[in-house]
Amino acid sequence: MATKKPAKPRVKPPRKPVKAKKASRPRAKPSKKRPSAPAKRKTVKQAKKTKPVKKAKKVKTVKKATRRPPTVTPATATPSPAEIAGLERPVDAAAVDLTRLLERYRGGEHEAVWDELRRLGPVASTAPQLAYAEAVVAETMARVRTNLERIVERLKSSGYRFIYPALTAPAARVDEEIARIEEAIGVLPLSVKSFYRAVGSISLMGTHPDWKLSGYLFDDEHGGLKTAVGQVVYTDPLVVYPLDAKYTIAEHTDWKEWAEEGDRFRVTIAPDVYHKANVSGGGPYGVFIPDARVDGEIDLDGRDTFFIDYLRDCLRWGGFPGLAAERDQSDPAILEFARRLAADLVSF
Repeated sequence: MATKKPAKPRVKPPRKPVKAKKASRPRAKPSKKRPSAPAKRKTVKQAKKTKPVKKAKKVKTVKKATRRPPTVTPATATPSPAEIAGLERPVDAAAVDLTRLLERYRGGEHEAVWDELRRLGPVASTAPQLAYAEAVVAETMARVRTNLERIVERLKSSGYRFIYPALTAPAARVDEEIARIEEAIGVLPLSVKSFYRAVGSISLMGTHPDWKLSGYLFDDEHGGLKTAVGQVVYTDPLVVYPLDAKYTIAEHTDWKEWAEEGDRFRVTIAPDVYHKANVSGGGPYGVFIPDARVDGEIDLDGRDTFFIDYLRDCLRWGGFPGLAAERDQSDPAILEFARRLAADLVSF
């Protein structure tokens, strides 16, 4: 019987560590709760982060809107891209009395006749309406040439300081230059070709010694003038470069390397409003090609309008359309100067 008694203590020691494991269970419960609290905080932080992002986007759109005013806009409204798209809808040529277009234009229906010419759409070189359109375009450019000669003469007699030669006659090989561009890139609008054939090139860049603000930033002494950026008035003087086929074709070759689908090539015809004052600015002004219409579109660094309407806006301000945007801050003497330049010009 003595042998059965010592067997009892051997069973007790293994049961004690089993009880100790039960004490560790309460610690596991808070470990499950702790991750849940930070998870809620993260979602709150994320919600807070998303709100400033939305506000930042709104601020960006406001900044973009504030950058638009420096763009030079004429005093009178010109067609917006949407309006231009509406004018591009072609009309039946038979519905237009082409034989009376020149007569009506000379009778004073300048804008009405040009609207009808634009709505003809692309005009082929063999189309019967081409001869009637060319007659109106030639008459228009003859008037433009007369107006520019008057403005340049008035500027010279007033003491205006030109940066470059003001009015240059058409090049002797202008038709060859046009042919090279059209063969390599595409057809030019009839109004632009006629400008180069009848007018040539024009540059009204410069300033007047009597102006409080200078129309050009002179880096060094130049005829007793020296200006700072804050002393410049952006008059956006009329400039149309001479036609250069070699340069245009090379520019088109470079453009094809980075152009994306839907992009349209532009023939550079002038610097933008800031570069005309010798201040760093945006992209140059250019005419879209190919374009077989009677009147083409010109890109004024983001603002598109028809070439004829652009010339009208320029001459309405004596060749300085930038004064339409600067008139509230500009020297009154400059505005009066532009008014005298634009007086008694031939309407077109």
